This record gives sequence, structure tokens and C-alpha cells, in this order.
Amino acid sequence: MPSKWLRRKSVAERYEVDERTVDRMREDGRLPKPMYRGRFPMWNEEELDASDRAARVRQPNPSR
Repeated sequence: MPSKWLRRKSVAERYEVDERTVDRMREDGRLPKPMYRGRFPMWNEEELDASDRAARVRQPNPSR
């Protein structure tokens, strides 16, 4: 199955944040590095899924 690539607006919608927040998330490592198509950053949806799974594993359980 071919990979799906998301632009900044789609990533912002995915995480329910502003597009500028997507840039901040990329800069501080909460998102994987994008591939650039010209001047437009694009994220591989599979990499975002993997990053989300890894972030859930790193988060402490607040109920403990």
C-alpha cells in the first residue's frame, strides 16, 4: 500500500492544533522531520502513526 503524505494543514487538523503549532512540534521533536517537496513540508502518515505510538509509550501513567 502506498504511503500517504500530509501537508502542514492536514497535520494541524490531525492533532487539532494551529499550523504554527505544527512547526513548534517539529522543532521540539514531537513530530518526525518532514520531507520537503519544494518549499512545502510533508509528513508521511505512517511515520506520524509510529511517532504517536512511541509518545504513548514514553508518557507516564497519570493514574499511578
